[in-house]
Amino acid sequence: MQVSHLTSLKLMRFEFVLIWLWKASGLQELVKNFGVSFQDDDYRIFSVAIDGDLVGRKIEKLIISNKLDELIEYSHVINKSVDSIRLVANSVGGKTYLQGGQSLLVEVKSYQSFIKKLIEIHLGLVATFSVGIGKNIVEAHLVLKFAKSAGRGLIILVEVVNGEFKFRHIT
Repeated sequence: MQVSHLTSLKLMRFEFVLIWLWKASGLQELVKNFGVSFQDDDYRIFSVAIDGDLVGRKIEKLIISNKLDELIEYSHVINKSVDSIRLVANSVGGKTYLQGGQSLLVEVKSYQSFIKKLIEIHLGLVATFSVGIGKNIVEAHLVLKFAKSAGRGLIILVEVVNGEFKFRHIT
């Protein structure tokens, strides 16, 4: 997929905002002082934020078109898809903090195992889902926003290297 110049500028601006928030929060210094990094994956718990792509738009279209039967069916299949993702998280020892509508917020011990199983089931889901992975819920949420701004169905991990965000596209 080719990214337009305007999209590149938007992504750079978004990345700048994330970096500014990171530095302004004081977490950057904490990470530098304590040497926290993703190389310590053996004992770390990862936060994962997940959100359906274009689900809200489809729901709006069904409502505006007064297609209530289709809306009910779509709602059921979205709920089943989100529940399938929750079950994947549970299968790798995950803990669910939020499951609502088209969104999930979970913690997992191994993001690699979670992502592997998520990729295995993705063809059976009714929509694509964007995923942000971080070492806490704040990072995961911000990375999810980055993933959604970059496209659909993206899984992005943030790593902190020398106090700076590094985004790694997993898909």
